[in-house]
Amino acid sequence: MTIETVANHSIAETVSTTIHDKVSELPPISQKSSRPNSIIYMYSKLYDNEWSDALDMLTQSGKRWAMDLVIKHLYLVIKACYKICKHIEEQQQQDLIDTVFLSNSGRRLPLTDIKAITDLRRRITVDTAINIRQDKLLKQIYDTPFYGKCVYLCWCMTLEEPPLCLDKEPPKGSVFDKDLYREFTKGGKRIEYCVWPPLLLKEDGEILVKGIVQVR
Repeated sequence: MTIETVANHSIAETVSTTIHDKVSELPPISQKSSRPNSIIYMYSKLYDNEWSDALDMLTQSGKRWAMDLVIKHLYLVIKACYKICKHIEEQQQQDLIDTVFLSNSGRRLPLTDIKAITDLRRRITVDTAINIRQDKLLKQIYDTPFYGKCVYLCWCMTLEEPPLCLDKEPPKGSVFDKDLYREFTKGGKRIEYCVWPPLLLKEDGEILVKGIVQVR
């Protein structure tokens, strides 16, 4: 089983601990906190602060984790958080449609109805958490503030209309695109691995925040 599969499974398995149990210091999810500009700000700060702190903690003296290994795991965590939050969001919206409108029978809801459901869901606490059993480094990451804020931020992203999204991972060896990414610690023309995914306005949409890659 690959580490990506482990991360996805471990997040998907957990629906018993609420987001606010993990990140009680954060404000409740609301219209104000989930506006695109707020999410852009939170996304940038997540990398600057909690991501950097997690990297420092897990690679400091006395820890056995190599920097590139930790970076790749942190990347997998935010991608897995987004994937499962998106899945939960889609299921929750359909459940609410079924409850409020009894049976939608496949018809497209008016935009006013969709907005009403979205506004309601922004006030709902999401039952999401992580329960790691197989990967020791992942387990340590999930005990950091980085993880809790990942879940919170990814959930806010899914509540936008259309949902904000993380761009797909670039293939190793692909050409470095300065319009999409920033360099991590060194310059080069080819991507070695992705450090931080770009934030997009929507799937295949415009770039809101550049990603970061290690190049060679």
